[in-house]
Amino acid sequence: KSEEKYRTLFNSIDEGFCLCEMLIDENGKPYDYRWLEINPTWEMQTGLKAPVGRTALELVPTLERHWIDIYGKVVLTGEPVRFQQESKAMGRWFDAYAFRVNEPHLHQFGLLFSDITHRIQAEKALQQKIEENEKLINVVPAAIWIAGDPNCTDIRGNQMANHLIEAEKMENVAARQSSKYSFFQNGQELQPGELPIEKAAGENRPVLNQAIDVL
Repeated sequence: KSEEKYRTLFNSIDEGFCLCEMLIDENGKPYDYRWLEINPTWEMQTGLKAPVGRTALELVPTLERHWIDIYGKVVLTGEPVRFQQESKAMGRWFDAYAFRVNEPHLHQFGLLFSDITHRIQAEKALQQKIEENEKLINVVPAAIWIAGDPNCTDIRGNQMANHLIEAEKMENVAARQSSKYSFFQNGQELQPGELPIEKAAGENRPVLNQAIDVL
């Protein structure tokens, strides 16, 4: 029953799992590792086929050395490690957890991992889009302020806006967070929540044609 439960869990989890043997030379230095067992998700997560009995460098000759170093340290020290790492040789990013199993002299380790390539690519694409938008906003010949949260506690301006009110680059000019700026309309100082940008965010509507003095 224990074996059956283990096998059911092993075959049904949606993360890749493998049991490996680290290969160590006569000087005690890890130089490769061999797959002993994998679950069905392993092939889908790695894109590799039929690894059992083969070594990492046999299956992926250009595999980066850092994989062997990481797993070798786990095997030799017994200290588990969780990390995110790219393999250019495999064209993928992985979120992995490696740990030593069985007796230390067997040099075996388990590896639980997920392919996070799409997530990393999406994050990079988003960051690139943010950088492109920042460049575009900074060359627009108009003052633009952008609130980074619905409560407008973080308001930052573009290059023209910073020049207009003599703010530093990326300085937060929100009235709630800084005593450096005071905002007036029709001679009355505006309180937190009364700025046009705060009204627009709070009421979810455009606020147009407002004249504001900044002191």
